[in-house]
Amino acid sequence: MLQEAKRRNRNPAQVIDVLYVAIKQLELSGDAKTTWNENLATLEQNSTWARGDGNVSVGDEANEAISILLEKEGDEKVLDELLALAQNSADSSAPTSSPSARQATDPKPKVEKSEPELEKVLEEASKTLEACLAELDSLVGLAEVKNQIKLLIATHQVNEERIKAGLKTVTPGNNLVFSGEPGTGKTTVARIVSEIYRSIGLLEKGHLIEAGKSDLVGEYVGQTAPKVKDIVKKALNGTLFIDEAYSLNEGRLGGYGEEAVATLLQEMENNRKKLAVIVAGYSEEMDLFIKSNPGLRSRFNTVIDFPSYSPEDLTEIFRRMADSHDIKLGKGVEEKLIQHFKSVDTSGAAGNGRYVRKLFERMNNNLSQRAVADGVIELKEITAFVPEDVPDNLDSQPKNKQRIGF
Repeated sequence: MLQEAKRRNRNPAQVIDVLYVAIKQLELSGDAKTTWNENLATLEQNSTWARGDGNVSVGDEANEAISILLEKEGDEKVLDELLALAQNSADSSAPTSSPSARQATDPKPKVEKSEPELEKVLEEASKTLEACLAELDSLVGLAEVKNQIKLLIATHQVNEERIKAGLKTVTPGNNLVFSGEPGTGKTTVARIVSEIYRSIGLLEKGHLIEAGKSDLVGEYVGQTAPKVKDIVKKALNGTLFIDEAYSLNEGRLGGYGEEAVATLLQEMENNRKKLAVIVAGYSEEMDLFIKSNPGLRSRFNTVIDFPSYSPEDLTEIFRRMADSHDIKLGKGVEEKLIQHFKSVDTSGAAGNGRYVRKLFERMNNNLSQRAVADGVIELKEITAFVPEDVPDNLDSQPKNKQRIGF
């Protein structure tokens, strides 16, 4: 809401700003959303409010509107109530063309809410798009992944402005395919994408629920559909992330995966404005999975490929992991790490970023053994890796060995 007030250079934030936010959150049809935005534009044009000065506070009427909105979460009738309140609080009122608004009654008495509680509500919903993008940009590597996500955001933002202007939209959809090897950051990026969706008004909460085959497929007849519906219910207003989604294709071999897919597609359709679904897994398997069902093809038309990390990227991930444990890389360690990553296969089941975690644990064991060898543990011995701590291998497969496919 404060962002809406800043966009319109208004201080303090007013009821009309709460209305803009409410329209974004409620499941309105395209026509209804356009009509309401037109109503607000007319009201704003024919009214005058104090202009902003950079630091936006919340007006008394806006606080009252927030209380009403929180009390009637998800109820479209709240728009009538808020509109009447906005008209009363404006310097000059303007008639509206909304059939629903013409039947508006006097707003309900103010629901008292303590300042700390109200501040907590606003704070929980205040993580900005800029903060989400900063978190995305801070990830090691993944340049093309970051690019594609920013293009997706731009399309959603343009659509929002087109809706306000009463124009038709080209909707990219909220559902995505993340394809790539394990340990390439797919789950982390999925969480950030869900938070981005919330920050731009596509999802109300933006939380992430992770699920695998065992969470979706039952062992006996009648178990699968309820399991899928239960996990979807937990993910509503956020994102459902399904890793190794291609394993659901095993239903074609006599399991219940096919039923899980059919139920998931139905739940996605029933909750298309409340749910984003991201499916992930190996590139080839995910391609076959999406092509296996027309419903999947129509709902998952955006594929983002996650490349395996380069030796330099893996070394940077290791450095950050070591920093988080107050351990520095001594002279020569970085060069030996890069050589190590070049000489072993860190893709596929070896795990990319997961491989780095295993390597860190092995090197920490080596550091500890070295530190206690002479019976005296010195601070310098436990706060820095040396080249001798880097093993030749972790019983990994030789570089470029063919992975046994699915």
